[in-house]
Amino acid sequence: MLITIIILLILATITINAVVGDNGLIYQARSSKDMSSNEIAKTEGNMNEVMSEYANLMSEDAEISEPDVDIELTWEYVTVSGTPTANSYSMTWDLTSIPNYQNLELNKTLNPVMVSSFDMANWSTSYSRDWSMEWGYTPETGTLSVKVNSQAGPQVQYGTGLRSRTVGIYYLKNESDVELDLTWNYVTVSGTPTANSYSMTWDLTSIPNYQNLDLNKTLNPVMVSSFDMANWNTSYSRDWSMEWGYTPETGTLSVKVNSQAGPQVQYGTGLRDRTVGIYYLEN
Repeated sequence: MLITIIILLILATITINAVVGDNGLIYQARSSKDMSSNEIAKTEGNMNEVMSEYANLMSEDAEISEPDVDIELTWEYVTVSGTPTANSYSMTWDLTSIPNYQNLELNKTLNPVMVSSFDMANWSTSYSRDWSMEWGYTPETGTLSVKVNSQAGPQVQYGTGLRSRTVGIYYLKNESDVELDLTWNYVTVSGTPTANSYSMTWDLTSIPNYQNLDLNKTLNPVMVSSFDMANWNTSYSRDWSMEWGYTPETGTLSVKVNSQAGPQVQYGTGLRDRTVGIYYLEN
């Protein structure tokens, strides 16, 4: 009996020590809990660090992909000369001297203008009033052309003594690595000329951003077929040119003949509206 009690006490001591001793079950359970908590905290810390780094990277990427900067459009202006062919209704100019001529688009990033040096000399005066001049551009070859769309219009008629004709060129020079996304719109606007005048105007206030447009850059008028020069005087000499103007404050587009030797609206009755095509940059 005594031996049994002694054995039971020994077993009880061993059991108590296994449970509450320095390396007992309770100690191990507490240690495991502490280790688990530490591991969890460490893991959470690592996750927070990773998420923070990811957020920083995303923020940097957003700043790169959507820069909050204004892209300035750089326009250049050059003059180019060419010699017309006798008895023709058209002529061409070679624009390959322009660095980015293959990437230009007529009436948008390439805008020819009838400057004073393109004075229409050597064009026939014996034509009727219904005609228009049309520009064309072939970017592959850098060829700019102008033609009269009717044989009722002006014609180069002199076989000798032909001299060069110079055209002014506005073109967009993009030196940035950022690809420009330019939104161009096209509208037509009508206006009624005044009899016995050398000019007329159109009201462009219907264009939303008319006050911010710049002639020959972000605002480009074109002589479309509907602007057919009808009712303009045919009895004039050959040295003249037409000049465009624009007043952004009032949204007024104008065209005028820079010499009284040029075409004139001469009919006091029966005047009909003249329509001009407008390319304008929305950005």
